[in-house]
Amino acid sequence: MTELLTCVAIAERGVIERWVAGRLSDAQELAEFEAHLVGCARCQEEVRLGMLVRAELPADRESRASEPPPALETERRLYRQLFDSLPSPALVLTADGGILDANPGGAMLLGVPDSSLLRGRPLADWIPPTERTALAAALHDAVLQRQELQLSVEFAGETKEVRAVLVTVDPIQASPTFLFLALDVSRELLLQRKLLQQDRLSQLGALVSGVAHELNNPLAAIAAFAELLAGGATSPDLKESADLIYTEAMRPGRIVHMLLDFARQRPHARVAVDIADVVERVLALQGGALKKAGVQAAVAIPDDLPAVIGDPQELQQVVLNAVVNARQALEASGRPGQLLVAARRTEQRVVITVEDTGPG
Repeated sequence: MTELLTCVAIAERGVIERWVAGRLSDAQELAEFEAHLVGCARCQEEVRLGMLVRAELPADRESRASEPPPALETERRLYRQLFDSLPSPALVLTADGGILDANPGGAMLLGVPDSSLLRGRPLADWIPPTERTALAAALHDAVLQRQELQLSVEFAGETKEVRAVLVTVDPIQASPTFLFLALDVSRELLLQRKLLQQDRLSQLGALVSGVAHELNNPLAAIAAFAELLAGGATSPDLKESADLIYTEAMRPGRIVHMLLDFARQRPHARVAVDIADVVERVLALQGGALKKAGVQAAVAIPDDLPAVIGDPQELQQVVLNAVVNARQALEASGRPGQLLVAARRTEQRVVITVEDTGPG
C-alpha cells in the first residue's frame, strides 16, 4: 500500500514528466524518485513510455509542419483543375522562358505526349532562331504590362502559327513567373493566303481580259488582210507568205483566249472532258517556256480514249502543274530534255502520266 501511495503521489506531482523532460531540479526530490524507481516496475514502465513519447514528438511535429494546411491544398487542387481544363494551350514560364508547367493543350501544341516532359525545358527550343529575340523581348516587357505576340512553333517537321498572350502571374516576386496563353491560327492564316491567291487570280483574269481585247483587234485585222492577200496572190510564193502571216496571226490569238479562259473564275461543274483537248491547251500555254528551256514535248493519247467526267478548269490546272514541275526539273539539269504526256484507259478509269528525262 505504501508503494501505491508513493506512486500516486509521484503521479500527482508530475515527477515522471519532469524527470523525463530534465526539469526535476530539486535534489532531494530527485534522489527520492530515483531510489523509488529502482524497485517500482510501474514507474519504470511510465518512464519508458514517457521517453518513447518524447523521442517521437519532434519528428511528429516536423511531419505536421511540413504538411500544407487543408485550405492551401484545396486551392492547389482547384488551380490544377482550372489550368488543365483551359480550352487554349497554356504554359507557365520563368523570366528566361523556361517551362515550369503546361496543361494538356500546351503539351499538344509542342508535340509532347505528357506535359511533365516539358518542365525545365526552354520554350525557345520550339521557336525558330529568327523569332527568339522577339520572345525574349516580350518576356522582358511582360513584367510591366501584358504582351501580345505571334510566333511560329516547330516540331517534327511541322510548323504552327501561334498568337500568344503573356501576363505576369506574381509581379511582386523578384523573379517573375508568366502565364503564356496560345491560340493556333495556322488554319486561319492558310485560309487568308488562299483568299489572297484567289483575289490575285481574279485580278489576273481582269488583266488578261483587257490584254485580249487590246490584242484581238490588231491580230484580227492582220489575219483578215493576210487572208485577202492569199486569195488574190499571183504567185505560189506570195500565197505561201500570206498563209504564213495568217497562221502566225491566229496562233497568239488562240493563246490569249486560252489564258483568258484559264484565269476566268467559273462555278464548279461536272461535264464530259476531252483529255486530249486539255493536254493540247496546256502545251499551248507552256509552248514558249518549253521552247526556251530546250524541252521537246510529245503527246501519246489514243484517238479512242473516252471522255472523263470532271471540271475542265480543275483538270487543266492539274495537268498544268505536272507539266510545269517537269519543265522546272529539266531546266535545273541545264541540259535539253524530253517531256511526254500520255493517257490510257485502265478498267473504268483514265490514267494520265507526265514523264520527263530530268533528274529525280
